[in-house]
Amino acid sequence: MTRTIVASATREIIIGFDQPFCVIGERINPTGRKKLAAEMIEGNFDTVIKDALEQVAAGATMLDVNAGVTAVDPNETEPPLLVKTLEIVQGLVDVPLSIDSSVTAAIEAGLRVAKGRPLVNSVTGEEEKLEAILPLCKKYDVPVVAISNDETGISMDPDVRFAVAKKIVERAADYGIKPHDIVVDPLVMPIGALGSAGQQVFALLRRLREELKVNTTCGLSNISFGLPHRHGINAGFIPMVIGAGMTSAIMNPCRPQEMEAVRAANVLNGTDPNCTNWIMTYRDHKPAEGGHAVAAAAAPAGAGGRRGGRGARRRRTGGVKMAKHHSFASDLAALWFQAPMVIAARTQAMTVAAITGSATDYVEASRMVTEKMAAVAESVVAANVALVKEGMGAAAALAAGKPGSAAAHNRIAAAAVRPYAKRVRANARRLAK
Repeated sequence: MTRTIVASATREIIIGFDQPFCVIGERINPTGRKKLAAEMIEGNFDTVIKDALEQVAAGATMLDVNAGVTAVDPNETEPPLLVKTLEIVQGLVDVPLSIDSSVTAAIEAGLRVAKGRPLVNSVTGEEEKLEAILPLCKKYDVPVVAISNDETGISMDPDVRFAVAKKIVERAADYGIKPHDIVVDPLVMPIGALGSAGQQVFALLRRLREELKVNTTCGLSNISFGLPHRHGINAGFIPMVIGAGMTSAIMNPCRPQEMEAVRAANVLNGTDPNCTNWIMTYRDHKPAEGGHAVAAAAAPAGAGGRRGGRGARRRRTGGVKMAKHHSFASDLAALWFQAPMVIAARTQAMTVAAITGSATDYVEASRMVTEKMAAVAESVVAANVALVKEGMGAAAALAAGKPGSAAAHNRIAAAAVRPYAKRVRANARRLAK
């Protein structure tokens, strides 16, 4: 079975047909984002930090990092900017990275500072690119995205795109690079401009899997370019390409509808054993205003949630206990995303784990906190846990001895906890300044 291994300094991810679908977060890319490009040129990486943390919190398996802010002399300007961006991102998150650039010098500079085993994005079938990028992939022992176009451009004929992909795989073999380290992008065309685009890519993916035995990726949103309500098209496209053999995609993980499609496909494809990830993510699933469905931020494994069997009996007989694990933990997770992002995403797991008593999750989350943020994070956790315990005590006191259903007890508990939740938020903001 084909397996492409990518890694950060502390975390390894496998891209493969028998693995969960790999979501490569696309947001750290100034292309088409004038504000982000201007910020990066000025040395302001606030949006980069925010995008990195938000994408990982939303479920990204990897992050794509691009620093192509200008077409003016990119060989001089892009390498140092890409290096700086990579260093910032890999200091914030522990997921593997994709080094994204059309500038060979920038890719090489990025490979020198990248920790672990990043993915290079990308090489094409152009001779100049093959001769420049493949030796770097061999030297640094990293996998590479192979885009199915060459000197003739992007062919509308899927057979030609397959031939280009095959050429890249064969040329990579000449450098000693195995097929499992080639991730082919078959180039998804906009369905609004080419009505057969979906059918083309499904057929191409099957050939790439069966004949070349390579993993695949794509720019997911290309399929819906120019159409209204693009995310509906994207969400429908995801399980279909996964079923055809695609193993990863460069996409926006902050789109709930699209991430739901990914997670559902993992369940139905057998790569989410026992539906574990689905349950952990959506056990607090509830309808939002306007009829759209949302899920509370996923808590660590030790956090309570809606369960069947004994859990259901506990809910019928102990409303306050259920409120402690479900109602407030969910509210707390949401509160953290209203606090400053650098503190929020790094301490959310620590706080929820501390409340629910999961030592393993607390240690793991603590390990992820960078030295620069550790003191603030620990202060936030300690202050908030104290407030939470105080709030829970108030909730229990209110509900004690009062008749009524679990739902009534939950309403009492929620009312008691609400003032403490406000203090948690204010405390986080004050400490983050």
